Amino acid sequence: MAKKSAKRKKTSQTQRSKILFERVMVYLIALFVFALPLFIWPGSTEYGYDKSIFALIGISILLILWGGSTWLKGEWRIRLPFITFPALGLILVSLLSLIHAINGRVVIQSLTLLTFFFLFYLVVTNLVKDKRDVTLILYCLLLSSFLASLYGLLQYLGVMLGASGGHGLGAMISTMGNRNYLGGFLSYLFFPAAILVGRLRRLWSRALAVAGVGFVLAMVLFLQQTGTQLGLVAGALFLLIGLGLWPQVSYLRRAWPWWAGIGGICLAAVGIVLGPSTLGIGLLLFIILGAGSYGLGWAFRRWRWTWVPTLGVGLVMLFLLIPFTTPFTAVERTWEQNSGRVRSWDWWVGWEMFKDHPIVGVGLGNYKLNFIPYKAKFLASPQGASYNFPIARAAQAHNEYVQMTAELGSLGILTLLALLITVPICFWIRLRRNLNE
Repeated sequence: MAKKSAKRKKTSQTQRSKILFERVMVYLIALFVFALPLFIWPGSTEYGYDKSIFALIGISILLILWGGSTWLKGEWRIRLPFITFPALGLILVSLLSLIHAINGRVVIQSLTLLTFFFLFYLVVTNLVKDKRDVTLILYCLLLSSFLASLYGLLQYLGVMLGASGGHGLGAMISTMGNRNYLGGFLSYLFFPAAILVGRLRRLWSRALAVAGVGFVLAMVLFLQQTGTQLGLVAGALFLLIGLGLWPQVSYLRRAWPWWAGIGGICLAAVGIVLGPSTLGIGLLLFIILGAGSYGLGWAFRRWRWTWVPTLGVGLVMLFLLIPFTTPFTAVERTWEQNSGRVRSWDWWVGWEMFKDHPIVGVGLGNYKLNFIPYKAKFLASPQGASYNFPIARAAQAHNEYVQMTAELGSLGILTLLALLITVPICFWIRLRRNLNE
């Protein structure tokens, strides 16, 4: 009897230790995602390099702790989501891109980062299991984005040092090293962070979340980047389609004062940044588009066949709004005013790389190394004759899909398509499961 009692006590202690360690790991993950966007090294001129080193060290520590815990427990259970398989395919294709790489060390360097972030994804999917863990990580990301935004705003005001020789918006590099990177980070986080309003329970934490989301939106608009602003509008319209398809009246009703508050503070942010006149016109257009998007989601729920004409209309709209195919001069003018010709130059140079190495590309991370010779090749072609303005340096493609096509070739395109198909399918499955719960 005493032996059984001692065995139960030992099992209970082991279980408590396991739970405690998992909680510690979740807090370490939250600390990592909070610190990474803010990390810079004094005196460094390349913030991306600093963050890469920090990420490698941080993820290594998390992997060592995770592996050590599984070894001590004697259990090697690893959950592999569906996205694992296309991700492994991307890693394999990246290795094959060494064939035509002019600098294999750059491929290995880029592949190391890619592999480490995939391993970090596995750590998160295996250790972050509860809704409270997701809430904690989202809150840390929101706080990090708020501090990064505040730092950028202080650079704009001249209180903190910004980019060398820059002033106003040109000085706003924050902890990202580039105004575009800051805007992209904030826009990606806006909608996930808004989930906190319905998740948090304490009054003060909800109030801070609402204020943080409003400040993030204001900074995204203040940075004056057309791409991020259009992305936010598109994200909001897709969200309304989802609400029409899966009505969440009870969820919204539970915290309706807070949802109203976040709507009000977002309107205030838009009004402060864009001005009352622009706010009125923009609000009217958004109400019209939003009502149409919600109605479209409702139609999808009632009549499944409406997906077909909607897809057709979407393809036509895409054709009309892409700068290379649009018949509208206004779209072309807007494209050129937002550095469109420079970006299209970068894309055509990537196309020249793809034509030379269509299977495995020029090598992961080797786009910039190949830019100068392929730039000359493009300028000598009939298509490049009109591109007679200077580009100061060898740059990235300013488009992940174009750059991946140039660096990884057709195999890279296939793995990218597999990823793009797998992610929404996994999201759909998880969403349906949550709705059923």
